Amino acid sequence: MFLWTREEIEKILMQLNAMGLPFKKHPLVTEGEKPVFLGSGGYACVYEALGGVSRKSAYAVKVIGFGEQCVDEHVFRQTVQAQMELSLWQEHVVKVYDAVCLDVWLDCYDNVSRTKLRSKEEDWEDRYAAEKSENKGYLKLQFVLMEKLEAVLKKETGRDCQIYPLSLASFREDEIRKVALDVGTALAAAHDRKILHRDIKPENLFYSVQTGRYKLGDFGIALKTTDGMASTVAYTDGYGAPEVIRKSDDKYDYTADIYSLGMTLYVLLNRLKFPGSNGYQVNAGAQ
Repeated sequence: MFLWTREEIEKILMQLNAMGLPFKKHPLVTEGEKPVFLGSGGYACVYEALGGVSRKSAYAVKVIGFGEQCVDEHVFRQTVQAQMELSLWQEHVVKVYDAVCLDVWLDCYDNVSRTKLRSKEEDWEDRYAAEKSENKGYLKLQFVLMEKLEAVLKKETGRDCQIYPLSLASFREDEIRKVALDVGTALAAAHDRKILHRDIKPENLFYSVQTGRYKLGDFGIALKTTDGMASTVAYTDGYGAPEVIRKSDDKYDYTADIYSLGMTLYVLLNRLKFPGSNGYQVNAGAQ
């Protein structure tokens, strides 16, 4: 697997930006010759974007797909659609406005030589599997356009975790109750539509400075079900429900999300300490 550096990623993004990609009406915000970086986590990185007549910087673009870290396209479209629909009427879900899948071909100098937007109907799987190799010549990228919000928890290399806003950073109980109410409201709306989030944790919570609301985001491993039940194992260490981790049942339901929310509140109430741990590191045995 080829590991892309942030510098290499941003070189490609700047070329796409000059071509009006991925979102023509929402270009990336730049400083000098670089896009403005907002954060990263898991398999994605996020950059600031402009939009609207006033060209205000109120948007963010999530970028997925460098190296081997692309997401199955069907899953990608399904999870984006689920979050988009929820955010239309639920104020505690991060708003998603658009998403695109883009094929990008590079020359030997990492210059973009050709691009192709993928429609929902196209099946890229067979061709991508055939063309995938250890070199960097071909990329399948996925982009999500969403509202720009402040992350509740940021983990930076070599530094302590950063908590936002200040009222939450002081671990006030009344503020943590507000997190419980806001995120619980978002979860209730998702569960009513038989959507399991499956990755509730502080890193996937966001705060709106304008409204003072906490919002649930990153539906990347969410699952839209027919009966509210799931069987595939998906969780983050420390936040996974016992029935999911141990596979004690053939299926699990929305209560797995409730467990994850409970652990999120536990960690916040205990100043970012997991059960049996002195810090933000999981002690699986104790838990």
